[in-house]
Amino acid sequence: MKRYFVPCVMILALAACQVPGVKEVEDKISSVSSQVSDLAVTGEEMSERLEEVEDQLNGLQFGQTGEFQLPDMDAMLQGVTARVDSVKAQVSVVMQDGQAQIDSLTGVIEDLEGRLTTLTSRVTALENRPSSGTSGSSGSTGRGTTPDGGRGGSTGGSSGGR
Repeated sequence: MKRYFVPCVMILALAACQVPGVKEVEDKISSVSSQVSDLAVTGEEMSERLEEVEDQLNGLQFGQTGEFQLPDMDAMLQGVTARVDSVKAQVSVVMQDGQAQIDSLTGVIEDLEGRLTTLTSRVTALENRPSSGTSGSSGSTGRGTTPDGGRGGSTGGSSGGR
């Protein structure tokens, strides 16, 4: 009988592979396995979320009767007010520094505008200055005007010949 045991097991194994419904059972087992692994991941995420909620509720104290007490709101408000006052002071300092820089730059701009006005008037005076009508053998170089009113190049030169 032992001789026939191994072949019988083989035949039964082959027959089991072809039994209707085995594939559906394997699919269901795979689906359940997938759901279990998803639940494990969700459980880990829930643990992290629970820790975040505990951190947020850190100031709340729960009594044994199920009632809870809020943290000292006056102290919290004083802390927030102190922070707001500190930020206001910092902003005020920054604004005062900025206004001082703006005032300084305004002074520099006004000085530059004054210099520009002075230079413009000097250039205008130089342009309107009558040109000297001297002639000589040394010649002069400068700018002159052309008969049509435009500016010419250098005029003059040496006089005399060979």
